[in-house]
Amino acid sequence: MEEKKECTQESLVNCDTPKKDCQKLKGLPLFVLGLGIGVVVLGAVSYGVTVKQVKNVSQLPLIVKSAEIFSVPMAKVNGKSILYTDYLADISVLTNFYKKNPETQQISTEEVSNIVVDRLVALSLMQDIAKEFSIEVDEEEVESQKALIVEQFGGLEAAEKETQEVYGWSFDTYVEKVIAPFVLEQKIQEVISGKTELAGQYPLEQVRARHILFPLQEGAGDEVVIEKANEVLERIKGGEDFAALAQEFGSDGTAQNGGDLGWFGKGDMVSEFEEAAFGLEPGTVVDELVQTTFGVHILKVEEKRNATDVNKFMADRFLKAEKNILINITNPFLALEEATNTQG
Repeated sequence: MEEKKECTQESLVNCDTPKKDCQKLKGLPLFVLGLGIGVVVLGAVSYGVTVKQVKNVSQLPLIVKSAEIFSVPMAKVNGKSILYTDYLADISVLTNFYKKNPETQQISTEEVSNIVVDRLVALSLMQDIAKEFSIEVDEEEVESQKALIVEQFGGLEAAEKETQEVYGWSFDTYVEKVIAPFVLEQKIQEVISGKTELAGQYPLEQVRARHILFPLQEGAGDEVVIEKANEVLERIKGGEDFAALAQEFGSDGTAQNGGDLGWFGKGDMVSEFEEAAFGLEPGTVVDELVQTTFGVHILKVEEKRNATDVNKFMADRFLKAEKNILINITNPFLALEEATNTQG
């Protein structure tokens, strides 16, 4: 007896399977095709509805979930999307922060939205700048900053509790949303300030200095502190190593690094300190103690350079960025753009 042919999609016409069954199978591909078209149409309709509701700033759970699935943007910066769900998440955190901290100045819903949009746009631009200049943040750098924050909180458990109460976040989320962007910002400032090719367009005079701080308490004991500071100053003038004495007598966080303050420009320090620093030649120490609101300082300038003003660079990038708000909220950039156009 001849073996019955297997009924496949290619042999449906000549299939030995009963006619009725083959007719059912012949209709199967059309059914699957129709199902596929239906899914596509349904998805398109769902996306359209979601985009429309997002534009009207809907916070219905179903719409928010659909916006997450479809990655619906609330804005675009230089063509790159800022997700609606990220916007809502930050709105929620900031709103709750002000509710839980009534002692802080209360702000309107519109002001909260403006702050969130500014932050998200700034983060997007920082990511673009980091990519453009090949700036990367090492995990060790984030962990180092994380350790400092944990120490300030008084331990990891306390940090977890604080971030949960204040932001509604786990500490890991706080690291991701706050600490990591902060480290990236610091890295961008460090790299861009040293880009000599940008210095001509965004000029900034900088100095790298060391200091030894002796805090004052505005009491009778201050005379003793000032006398000790003058003794240390004379030892430095006599040829002793500044960094070693800073480690021994320094009272702030720079002491362990020999008093190194790194590079800074005008406007970064209090006026008395700044005036003294920019008045010194590289390699020289102040003749007299510099007094500020923090106490008295022994100051040494290591180097000077013409650097790039990172604040001006970032402001220029912010102004020139193509910022399109896609939802019905107040556009915080309109006034800025109008003022810029008027000046132009």
